[in-house]
Amino acid sequence: MICLPHTCRVFILLSTVLLGAFTVPAYVHEAGQFNRSSENFGQDPVDLENVTICYNSMDSRPADVVKLAIDTCGKFGKTAHFERQSYLICPLAAPIAAEYACM
Repeated sequence: MICLPHTCRVFILLSTVLLGAFTVPAYVHEAGQFNRSSENFGQDPVDLENVTICYNSMDSRPADVVKLAIDTCGKFGKTAHFERQSYLICPLAAPIAAEYACM
């Protein structure tokens, strides 16, 4: 690609800003959390059998994902046990789902 010096600088700056805007820290995925017809809408869970952590490997370290799962299960007096990973649950900004059982 051939471009004028000013155009190249603008393109590089814009690319850097856009790439930085898509960083997403690991978070707990709550299926149906925006479903207003759900009986549990807007309420904190009373018990938790499993937890799904959505993350992007570019933005989150494995230790951060594990800690989030341990802390989430720990709120209910349980320990997190890794079950599997999936690419079919979480959105594109954080495409990897780490699924844990809370025991």
